[in-house]
Amino acid sequence: MAQAPIQVVWFKRDLRIHDHAPLANVAAAGPMLPLFAIEPEQWQA
Repeated sequence: MAQAPIQVVWFKRDLRIHDHAPLANVAAAGPMLPLFAIEPEQWQA
């Protein structure tokens, strides 16, 4: 049996999960990797 590919969900500006449709869709489909990369401007805010 082939293993499902890992899907990446990119959180651009916030980490909300309660109303994040792409996150819900990917989570229902199989393995996923949530990704959040903080930008230098966010550290300065």
